[in-house]
Amino acid sequence: MSKVSVSFSGDNVVFVDDKNKADTVALLDVMPALEAVRAIDKEQKASVSASQGAISLLNEMLKSPRFDGYKGTCPVNEHVSKELKAAIREIETEYLKPIFSAPLLEKGNKPATIEKAWQEYALGLRTGSYAQAKSVVTKYFAICGALPETDNGKLLPVRAIMRMLDNVEKPQTNNEGIAGKLVKLSGDIEGRTEKTELGDYATAIAALKNMLATYEGLYNESLVKLTDTIGNTDLSAVSDAAISAANISAREAFLQSEYEAGRMDDTAFVIAMADIGIDVEIEDAVY
Repeated sequence: MSKVSVSFSGDNVVFVDDKNKADTVALLDVMPALEAVRAIDKEQKASVSASQGAISLLNEMLKSPRFDGYKGTCPVNEHVSKELKAAIREIETEYLKPIFSAPLLEKGNKPATIEKAWQEYALGLRTGSYAQAKSVVTKYFAICGALPETDNGKLLPVRAIMRMLDNVEKPQTNNEGIAGKLVKLSGDIEGRTEKTELGDYATAIAALKNMLATYEGLYNESLVKLTDTIGNTDLSAVSDAAISAANISAREAFLQSEYEAGRMDDTAFVIAMADIGIDVEIEDAVY
């Protein structure tokens, strides 16, 4: 069951919860591209105007046929694909740079000056209102398969899109069993402090070695069964790849928890995530 009902009334989108409490959010007018670029440039740090401009630009860019294959393909409980993020970064340069550069060219600026100004502007797109809108709009497009544009040509604000995403029914959480507990323990140990009670080292090492041997044996048995089913497979390569993926997943969860707890600043978090192949854009909480 959906958490709220969603309806459109004139220039508003209306959310009504199970207690019949309505939340009305005004829709946005589509902003001309040049005006949108200027708005973001002037109000990069979270103004309503910059957010409106960001959504206007993203709405236009995502209409490109190159994004058709990504539309509505992301499961609700998964991250937006790296391929979609990369495709958006590419079209940002293709679409936004000429719009940004045109006024500077008209004023007689040299190409080197314009390029420098563009690089500074493009760097700012990774933070503030644009980054926040980009994250939310991209998720909405990838998960719900929709643009932030309504039937009457108005645009959904970030706050409304977030409500839409929250209204998507989440799948039941799977029981991860002992493996899930081990991942949590691994994160607890890696993030230990002087107050963490680790217990007897020798006892822990013996238990860990025993568990490792057991899981490796069971995992190899499963790979052998898989090989019998699908044909000859390089078991070592498959095993290494799976273990590597699991290590990255555990590391990502640990870094996320450290960042959310305030023990890592934005720069350290972005660099640490990049080290494990995950692209992160810091978002300011702007609605």
